[in-house]
Amino acid sequence: MATMVKAGKTVLLPWGDNQRYDLVVDEDGKFIRIQCKTACLSRDGSYIRFRTCSMNCLTWSRRSYDGGADLFAVYCEGTGEVYIVPVRGAPLGSYNLRITEAKNGQKIGIKRASDFVFDGSKNLDSCLK
Repeated sequence: MATMVKAGKTVLLPWGDNQRYDLVVDEDGKFIRIQCKTACLSRDGSYIRFRTCSMNCLTWSRRSYDGGADLFAVYCEGTGEVYIVPVRGAPLGSYNLRITEAKNGQKIGIKRASDFVFDGSKNLDSCLK
């Protein structure tokens, strides 16, 4: 939330519990629902990983945020960055963003963390595409 406010965004908080999003940003009259996540940096510093679902501890079932949130705002203490990632198309479970090149040379299917860094200058609506 602090990162959004520093970027000059209008931030709204949901009333009550059990929403599928943590905050809403009013982006030029369009409301964008954001689920906040914390990412972990891999031991070798080559990628970050964050969870893309919530877990029911009674049934051990996973629930997607697709349809309940528009974007993930992901903070990684190891990089000191906030990343904005679309919820639509995110795999159920976890999501990896590459910091360095893959050791095996893989290029296809790699999501580069640098492509998702939030610097505050972008309209969040453009991140949905």
